[in-house]
Amino acid sequence: MFAARPFANFGPRSATRARRGGAGLVWGLLLLAPMLGGCASLSNPVAHGIPVCRLPEQFKGKPRADQITLPLNLLEKPREEAFRIRRGAILGVFIEGVLGEPKQPVPVQIDASGGRLPPSLGYPVVVREDGRISLPYTKPIDVDGLTVAEAEDKIRRVLIEEEKIITDKNRVIVTLQRENHNRVTVIRQDAGGVTFGQGLTNTKRGTGFPLELPESESDVLTALTRTGGMPGIDARNEVYILRGLKPGEKPVDPTVMPDFRKILGDPTGKLAEELGVNVTRIPLRLRPGDAIPFTRADIALNNGDIVFIETREAEVFYVGGILPPGEYPIPQYYDLDVITAIALVRGPLFNGALGGNNFTGQFISAGIGQPSPTNLTVIRRIQGAGEIRIRVDLAKAARDPRERIIVLPGDTLILQETFGEAVARYFTSQFTVGYFSNILNSSTSNIAFSGRTP
Repeated sequence: MFAARPFANFGPRSATRARRGGAGLVWGLLLLAPMLGGCASLSNPVAHGIPVCRLPEQFKGKPRADQITLPLNLLEKPREEAFRIRRGAILGVFIEGVLGEPKQPVPVQIDASGGRLPPSLGYPVVVREDGRISLPYTKPIDVDGLTVAEAEDKIRRVLIEEEKIITDKNRVIVTLQRENHNRVTVIRQDAGGVTFGQGLTNTKRGTGFPLELPESESDVLTALTRTGGMPGIDARNEVYILRGLKPGEKPVDPTVMPDFRKILGDPTGKLAEELGVNVTRIPLRLRPGDAIPFTRADIALNNGDIVFIETREAEVFYVGGILPPGEYPIPQYYDLDVITAIALVRGPLFNGALGGNNFTGQFISAGIGQPSPTNLTVIRRIQGAGEIRIRVDLAKAARDPRERIIVLPGDTLILQETFGEAVARYFTSQFTVGYFSNILNSSTSNIAFSGRTP
């Protein structure tokens, strides 16, 4: 008796209900299968991210649109009221009885560097590495840091009072024939060219300029002016100055390839010192009120310095999903938020999911349209911390500017539909209702009306 109780509920009616329930489940799965099989809203691997309202401020990025060009006079050395003699300069010296005979016409030298200096008088005398000059019949005379007038007075005093070689009746003339020059190398990665193939194509190639800059013009502004001006739109708005070792310091021979990008981005300068160089970063655009991270001494160029302008090839963002996949550059002087970035790549933006890149004849589709995708995920790389996923609701971003986060270099934007948008699109495209109505039908005329929805 007890063995028969478990089967007591399975009569003919129960079996019929079971068969009907199983058939309903099968029909339900069959109906859902074509809708869910290709539904990217369910298979989206980056659907779950941090909402913009919960995103920490340090991950949102700083806008660059409020940056302005640095006053250019900050890139220029202060012009001295009088030229100071440095090592490597060439003086024109005429001394009766020492460099020149009495009543001899004074030799005249014309500046061969383009007319920057007026004609000089006397014989060329080079200022040595120790800042002294050598003259006949006397010991070397230190003129480093003196003006030309001060050097003339000192030479006259040494030859008359100390060495007693000449008298105050002998002519002593000192002029400047050539300033001391600094050899500077400028490396730029923003020079463009044109190649000819199936069409005209802009290409980017690096260029280098060895410069001989006079001491009074050895600064960043002069180096930029002589090599093409300020960096172009395909270069970073910053200049790096790489300086060699100081006298007496031992050079470093690295055994492995150093991370040059980390060296340039190190604010402490320790990584550069380990490599045996000093790196000075000169930003060319800053926000009003920002601290200027360099001094006048930093923009003065010395012999052997390297001025480096880096390309902006790394400042790009990527798109995918419903958006046409590709790589796009980030503008240099203004910001791209998530709305303007989608508009830039011609993606669907509140237009019934109409793809601007796939026009086939008509601009507006039939029916009441389809829902626009609003589920945007921003994959953002964080230096030293991997990456994070940021979830953006484009419907909220269109109403609230706080939701429109700025697109940063290296970001990847993936646009997909939400589940509700995918279901609405499916039923809109798969299920339509057609109707026909005969309004007027006579022997002479026939008026009918037809249509379809949703």
